Amino acid sequence: MRIPLTTFLLCLGVGAALADNGRTGRPIEPVYDRIAQDLQAGRPLVIAAYYGLWFDHNQNPDRNLNWGTYYGHARMMARVTRDRHIRRLYRHRHWQRVYADSADVDPLRTLVYHQRVKPNGRWRAAGVTTPFDAYLVMQAFASREEAAIRMTRTLRQSADHRLTLDDGVVIDVGAAQIAGYFGHNLFYDYDNFEWDGLRSIPGAPTAAKGVFAVGCKTGRVPGFNEVLGPNVFALLYSKTLMAAEGYSTLALTDGVLRHLDGRQMVAFGNRTYAYFQRLGKPDRRVGKPFVSHEYLLFPRASKAKARALDTGP
Repeated sequence: MRIPLTTFLLCLGVGAALADNGRTGRPIEPVYDRIAQDLQAGRPLVIAAYYGLWFDHNQNPDRNLNWGTYYGHARMMARVTRDRHIRRLYRHRHWQRVYADSADVDPLRTLVYHQRVKPNGRWRAAGVTTPFDAYLVMQAFASREEAAIRMTRTLRQSADHRLTLDDGVVIDVGAAQIAGYFGHNLFYDYDNFEWDGLRSIPGAPTAAKGVFAVGCKTGRVPGFNEVLGPNVFALLYSKTLMAAEGYSTLALTDGVLRHLDGRQMVAFGNRTYAYFQRLGKPDRRVGKPFVSHEYLLFPRASKAKARALDTGP
């Protein structure tokens, strides 16, 4: 006799976790399924990245630790096709800049990179059989709170501006299938991590979306988990103190374009993070900061429980 899934989980005492709308371990495959549907319909893959700049030089991104220094996100993207370390580690590194803008108000900088991607076996198995367009939209914010708010609006409301690229292509940033935050974990700046700027944003996506939050303990302290829900899947979060630098932008994007699952995404992020952290300091002790919805962020049911769910007593 088969027992309904919800009934069995309630008997196990984890019904509350099921009702918690995404606060339990689960595969990230629905994100790839949604992307595959969009690609088959002729829509591009769009990754929207929101960068909360470090306190020093936060009004001058070109000198900011998170953006313009040697391992800053924009600086690494500027040399993405010629850096020998990048060539060694990343498969999908052939990004070409197709848009750049600066402003006196947030976002202070906006960059868009594009590449044409040949689908690998995993994408072909998902029905994506021809090359597709991928865009990385990078926006730098002096206000870390504003960066997180814009990310959440993209996730919950599909709301951001439209950009006309150098070649005339129009990108709807709000339609991004994946959106996330890079930078200082702003929740550390509030007593008991109490800031309700994300919780108060209404809306929920009607199709699966991926999210990332790369900064100190984004997956351990309260805050960024607020954006998770039934259709929002964590691709990369962190459970340690860490440096949020450009090689993690490359790991996240390369992992998505390679269709890595949650465990593989974590392993790839950790490996590339350690590589760059040890450049110049080979003996440096480097931890494994990353987690995902599928791996280590939340507990998953054991194999025995999974079998029980399928077969019953």
